[in-house]
Amino acid sequence: MWTLAVGVALAAQNVDHKPLSAILEGAVSGAGVSYERLRERREALGAYVQSLEAVEVSSLSKPEQLALWINAYNAHTLAVVIDAGPPKSILEIDDGEVWKRRTFTVAGEVLTLDAMEHQRARPLGDGRVHAAVNCASKGCPPLPPAALEAATLDQQLDTAARLWAGSNAYSWVDGQLRVSKIFDWYAEDFTDYRLEGSVAPKLAGAVGFLVRFVDEAEAARLRAAAEGAGWQDYDWSLNQQES
Repeated sequence: MWTLAVGVALAAQNVDHKPLSAILEGAVSGAGVSYERLRERREALGAYVQSLEAVEVSSLSKPEQLALWINAYNAHTLAVVIDAGPPKSILEIDDGEVWKRRTFTVAGEVLTLDAMEHQRARPLGDGRVHAAVNCASKGCPPLPPAALEAATLDQQLDTAARLWAGSNAYSWVDGQLRVSKIFDWYAEDFTDYRLEGSVAPKLAGAVGFLVRFVDEAEAARLRAAAEGAGWQDYDWSLNQQES
């Protein structure tokens, strides 16, 4: 698992993510995202993403870079959804290709959302990155309620993983364990977590990840059910708070 190096002084952070935390405050909860409230903060959100355009990545530490890319992805996704209405599903935007079609300037680069996630964020972290990146859908892990910060990144990623494990990372259907398709789509990011034994590799990574972020009793239940586990259907409906 990737972790912050203990005792290593971080470079002075030249990116201010506090505005994003202020934008998210009171608009994000376990019930989802209040896009109505975020719409009222759209100007501030625009100012925040604009502040990321000229960031010098070469001057940032690894944790600062990872915080930058995750925050940029989440902030731009929120802006796209707000500007679209919001829709009933992010798949209604750009014929379901918003991650590949839209481009944004971050740290001097013109990038798609896919590039921010897969080419920038994922190589810097481990499976916990998926717990913090949010695609504005109910099938996604919960949106973190505050911006990620380099100084607390490990703790925040662990918290995000626990929130995911405690919400929609898996479910029980007629006694069968079903885990999020994220573990299937990005199985290579969970290989370090794999359970030993005869469980299929992708499911071994998924369950191995989950048992680290639940209590002991639930971890034992997950291990016992791992061999017969399956995949959840992915819910692409908007992660909007019900009014």
